[in-house]
Amino acid sequence: MKNSWKSMSLFEKIVWAAGIAASVAVIVLSLLKLFDVTDAGITNWALPLMGILMLLQCAREWKRSKSTAIFSLCAAVFIFVCSAVVFFLK
Repeated sequence: MKNSWKSMSLFEKIVWAAGIAASVAVIVLSLLKLFDVTDAGITNWALPLMGILMLLQCAREWKRSKSTAIFSLCAAVFIFVCSAVVFFLK
């Protein structure tokens, strides 16, 4: 079921725009790390952004599929825990 941009609420539009912005940021940071353009500190930025992406997916899917939304929420919590471990152990 596709929603047109005009039929979406303001909240849904903000979630979609933030998701696209975070996705682009994760892709750019991953490419910079892949090609050794930056140092290892890029992981401290990419992991929390992936967690934010999962939270945004949870918000998008909450009305359509609660099970998918709950899974996204659990994945986001797992990513944030891994991010905290990586950040504080390095």
